[in-house]
Amino acid sequence: MEVTVKRKYTIRKLKEHLLGLTEIPLDTQYLIFGIKHLDDEKTLDDYALRDGYTIYLTPSYVEVPEMPNL
Repeated sequence: MEVTVKRKYTIRKLKEHLLGLTEIPLDTQYLIFGIKHLDDEKTLDDYALRDGYTIYLTPSYVEVPEMPNL
């Protein structure tokens, strides 16, 4: 999916934008650029992200399997 945002956006604001598009909760969004996990408080500019760069969104759900009653 391609999105357009301002470079002054914080990673948190980018996650809020993605929430509206993906419905993945903010606290489970894990954004990666290259090999770096992107910190919520930094901006896109802090990471030198430019037009055409790819950021990967990985949901970090932890699903607990149902256990039968013993």
